[in-house]
Amino acid sequence: MDGFSIGLSGIAAAQKSLQTIGNNIANAATEGYHRQRVELRPAGTIGADGVFIESGVISGDAKRLIDNLLEQELLTQNSASGQVSRELSALKSIESVLGELTEDNLGTKLGDFFTSFRSMAADPQSSITQAELINNAQAMVSYFHTTRSFLADMSDQVVTEARDVIDHVNSLTSQIADMNYQIKSLDIRSADTNNLKDRRDQAITELSELVGISTRHREDGVIDVSVGGIAVVLGSQSSELKASPIGEDQFGISLDGLNNFSPDFPGGKLGGLISLKNDHLSPLIGDLNNLAETVITQVNQFHTQGVPAYNEDSGTGGSFTELTGWAMPSTTLDTFTPTVTDGGINVRITDTTTGQITRESIIVDTETDTLASIATKLDSLSGISASIRNDSLHIEADADRKFDFLPGVLPEPTAFSAGYTGTAEASISGTYVSTTDETYTFNIIGTGTVGVTDGLQLQVQNSAGQTVNTLDVGSGYSPGTDLTIDPNHDLKISLAPGDLTAGETFTVEAIGNSDTSGLLAAAGVNTFFSGRDASDISITQRIKDAPSMIASSLGTEMTDNVNVKRIADVANMKLSSLDSMKVDDYYRKISVGVSRDVSLAEMKDKSTKDIINGLMAERDTVSGVDINNEAAQMLVFQQMFQAMAKYMNTMKGSLDQIMQII
Repeated sequence: MDGFSIGLSGIAAAQKSLQTIGNNIANAATEGYHRQRVELRPAGTIGADGVFIESGVISGDAKRLIDNLLEQELLTQNSASGQVSRELSALKSIESVLGELTEDNLGTKLGDFFTSFRSMAADPQSSITQAELINNAQAMVSYFHTTRSFLADMSDQVVTEARDVIDHVNSLTSQIADMNYQIKSLDIRSADTNNLKDRRDQAITELSELVGISTRHREDGVIDVSVGGIAVVLGSQSSELKASPIGEDQFGISLDGLNNFSPDFPGGKLGGLISLKNDHLSPLIGDLNNLAETVITQVNQFHTQGVPAYNEDSGTGGSFTELTGWAMPSTTLDTFTPTVTDGGINVRITDTTTGQITRESIIVDTETDTLASIATKLDSLSGISASIRNDSLHIEADADRKFDFLPGVLPEPTAFSAGYTGTAEASISGTYVSTTDETYTFNIIGTGTVGVTDGLQLQVQNSAGQTVNTLDVGSGYSPGTDLTIDPNHDLKISLAPGDLTAGETFTVEAIGNSDTSGLLAAAGVNTFFSGRDASDISITQRIKDAPSMIASSLGTEMTDNVNVKRIADVANMKLSSLDSMKVDDYYRKISVGVSRDVSLAEMKDKSTKDIINGLMAERDTVSGVDINNEAAQMLVFQQMFQAMAKYMNTMKGSLDQIMQII
C-alpha cells in the first residue's frame, strides 16, 4: 500500500501547489500581495526487515516570499516620501504667493512705497505726489494683508488636515491591532493566515505614508507598531493619537489621555503637515508680521516728529491745534506694542500771537506710567492740555497756541553765560537730523559791534569740546545773514546789529529725537500708519482723508522736505529688528528662503521616489507575481499531477495482476 501512499502524497502536493499558484495569479495585481509558495520536502524512508523504501512527498503550508528588512526600508522611505510630498505641494503655493520671481510682489510694493516718499520730497505740497504716495502705500498694505491672510488660512487648513490624518491613523492602528488578534488566533489553529497578513502589512504600509513608524515582528506573526517612539499597536491593543496647539504658533501630537504634546513627529503626511505648521508657516507669519511691524514703527516714529508742509497761501499745514491717537490699554507702558522705552518727549509750543516758541518736556517711565499718567504730565505743560478720550491720548493746544514735536533747535539760543551783556540778538534756523542730541557752545572772540569791529568772531564747539566752525561776524559781515553752525548739519545762525563781549558764551541745544521713548508712535499720535502687524496695518484715516497732512517737514520754517526724505531713507537702513538687514533684503530673505526650501524639497522628493522605485523593483523580484513564471510552475505541477495519476493507475494494474495470479 506504500506505493499508493506515495502517489497520494504527490497528488496532494501537486493539487496544493496548483491552488497556491492560482491564488498568486488571481492576486497578481493586488497591491501589497506577497507571492506564496508551498514548501515540498521528501517524506523520508520506511524500513522493515532490512528493506527501505521512500514514502513520498510532504507538502507544508504555503509561505509568503518576503524580505522583512526590505519591507522595513520601504516603510521608512514611504514615510519620508509622504512628508516631503506634502511639504512640497504647500511650499510651491507659498512660493507663488510671495512671488519673488515675478515683478508684482510685496517686495516691489515696499520699494514703490519708499520711492514715493522720495518723489514727494521734490514737491512736498504737490497733491499729485501726495496721492501717488497714498496709492502706493495702500497697495503695499493690501499685499501685506493678502499674504498674511493666505499664510494664516493655510496654517488653519494644515491643522484641520492634520486632525483628519490623525483620525485616519487611529482607524488604521485599530485595524492592524484587530488583524494581529485574528492572525494569532488562526495561527494557534494552524489555519492559513497569509492573505490576512498581507492585508495587515498593506495597512501598515498605508500607515507609513501617513506618519513615520517603526515595527517589531514577533515570533507568533504579530507586529507591534510605534509612532515617534510611542507604541500605538501592541499585539491586539491599539492606542489613539490626538493633536493640540503648543503655545501660540506650534502644533503637537500626544497619546490620547497623556496630554504630553510633542512637535517632533517626523515622517509621513502627518509629519509634513506638522513641519509645515511649525517650521514653515508659523515662522513665515512671524517674519511677515515683524517686517510689517518694523515698517509701521520706523515710519511712524519719524512721522510723529514732523509736520505737514506749511502753505502760506492757504494757511494750512505746520503745527497742530489738536491730535488724537488710537485706543490703547490702561496698563503700564511696558506692556505696549510697539515697545515703549524709558525716555522723554519734547513738545514745541508756539504762541501764534507773539510768535514766541518754547520747548517743554516730560519724562516717560514705562514701569510706572500709564497712558493716563502721560496725559496728566502733558496736561501740566504750559500752552497745551491733554486727556484720555475713548482710551486714546488726546492733546489740544490752548487758545492762540499751536504745538508740534519737531526736533532740531529753537529759534533763539538756549542759554547765556552768567552776566551776559551782548545786545546782538541771535536767530537760529534750519534742520538738525541726527540720532543723538547735540549742544553747541558759541564762544565770543573779541569785543565790538556786529558787522563793524574787525576780528569779531564766534567759535563754535560741540558737546565734546571740539571746534566745529569759526564764524566771522565782524567787519564785512552783513547783519541778518545766515551762517552755517556745523558743516555736518543744516543749521544756521544770524546776528542782528548789536554788540558782543569777548569771553562771554551762549549755547544752542539741538535735539535729534524729540520722543526717545517711542510713546507717540505706539499711541498713534500723528502717525502715518495704524495697526500692529501684517494683519491690520493700515493708513490712518486722518491721512487718507487729507493727504496734505503727511508730515513732510522737520525744519523750523516747516516748508522743507527733510522728514519725507528721512522716511524714504528707512528703505536703506540696516535695522536691528530685521536682523541688521534693509527692508527689501529682509523680504528677499523670506521669499528666497521659501524658494530654497522648494528646491530642497524637490530634490528630496525625487531622491526618495528613486529609492522607492529601486526598492519596489527589488521587492518585486522577491515577492512579486510573474504571470509567465507562475504559468510555467503551473505546467510543472500539472504534469506532476498527471504523472502521479498515471503512477496510481500503474500501481493499480500491477496489483490487479498480482491478485489474479494469487
